[in-house]
Amino acid sequence: MDQLSSPIRLLAFCGSLRKQSFNRMVLEALQFRTQSLFQNELEIHIFDELGDLPFFNPDLELALESGDLSSLQTDEKSLAALSHLMHAMAQTDGLIIASPEYAHGVTGLIKNTLDWLVSGESFVDMPLMLINTSTRAHHAQDALTEIVTTMSGRVIQEASLTLPLLGSQIRSTADLISSDLVGQLDNKLNLYFEALNQPA
Repeated sequence: MDQLSSPIRLLAFCGSLRKQSFNRMVLEALQFRTQSLFQNELEIHIFDELGDLPFFNPDLELALESGDLSSLQTDEKSLAALSHLMHAMAQTDGLIIASPEYAHGVTGLIKNTLDWLVSGESFVDMPLMLINTSTRAHHAQDALTEIVTTMSGRVIQEASLTLPLLGSQIRSTADLISSDLVGQLDNKLNLYFEALNQPA
């Protein structure tokens, strides 16, 4: 990549609000490894405001489009988070989603976020890397693949990742980075980077 070129920008969503979430650990590990592997060619931004988003409401969506919120009760913090999300999506070149499995499905946090993105053009043909942190949990990954494909996203299957973290001795991002699993992270990052540099 030319030194004057802008880096490829990736946005990451964590489907858990837990401080010690395995999904958060993987995203942070990917972020750390990206700095080592790609330096100024690739950067990952973890979006930390998913929990602040308002519940999806078509009336609110229409009101925001028209600029008239007078008929709705709104919260400044949630509206700011929604504005930040839309801006981040407009600026990103790819999306990484890591979601735990709840009752054989994706978390409400991820579903609510994706509901806000359904009608926007930014998601169309968006290259996605999907993260699963349990080898026993495939229903959420299957459901997430179905959802984002329906939204016209493009799942990069060869770059998507399942790690056996549930039940492991990994307790922190540092543990993950120093474990034997870091090779899998690097491999998937390289495959994703290659896919991002290929024509859609």
